Amino acid sequence: MTFFDFRAVLLVGGFLGAGLMFGFFTGAAADEVSSSYSSLDLDTCETIEQEPEFGTTTWRCEGQAGYTVYPTEADLRFYLAFGKGEAMATTGGATVPPFNHLGGMLEWRVENLKGAWTPFATIVRYHYSGGAEEPKGQVLVVSKFDDGETCTVGYVNALAEKNANSLARRLADDVARTFVCSRDQAHYVGKGASELW
Repeated sequence: MTFFDFRAVLLVGGFLGAGLMFGFFTGAAADEVSSSYSSLDLDTCETIEQEPEFGTTTWRCEGQAGYTVYPTEADLRFYLAFGKGEAMATTGGATVPPFNHLGGMLEWRVENLKGAWTPFATIVRYHYSGGAEEPKGQVLVVSKFDDGETCTVGYVNALAEKNANSLARRLADDVARTFVCSRDQAHYVGKGASELW
């Protein structure tokens, strides 16, 4: 196995209630929170671990503000984890249950802290399929990372929700910074989200 223990990857979900939709979406002013982007083109990343016996590969990709991105492919699924500097993430990272592959760009939500833009969440598009007879879809996954821990904050159905990107950013801005990976459940937000899996 790789340094990730995939058995520890838990995907938990819950509904985003009316209180969250109407109460928490009042985050920082627009000029205090913004987006930056980095590539998830694996051809430009460094392969740091590969185990053909298990069909597992882990890459190291350049991130933002000193963070490194660690995509891992295992069992026809991609996991994303983050580490500060050269430190590897200590958890398997975020993914979605069906077979999937990543979109080519990673969006970082960043806040202005004492004049420095600091990341606090990421948004990535997953393309997924449960198999030959299962419908294909796309979902935006909002993740947070802290002290080597990476977890899913929420999911937005990217095909059913017209304003999926905006909704994912609002979820990141208003929930991610207070989200506790070991305690809180991931949210399913917007049209069609509760029907994802």
